[in-house]
Amino acid sequence: MMGERVIWTSLRARNQFDHLLDEAKDKGPQDIRDVRGTFTLIFKPEAASTSVTEFLAKGLPES
Repeated sequence: MMGERVIWTSLRARNQFDHLLDEAKDKGPQDIRDVRGTFTLIFKPEAASTSVTEFLAKGLPES
């Protein structure tokens, strides 16, 4: 579920880093603003360990 985007200060992002990561995972991209500009943190899940080609090559289990 995507929530409202909150702009984090760089100090708050450092102090609450684990929470920032959770928010990016659960609520979508998080913006972090400092004197240089705004950074956007986006959660990207790990790729599956088995490729689609490998999965399909195995075939369906015998019933």
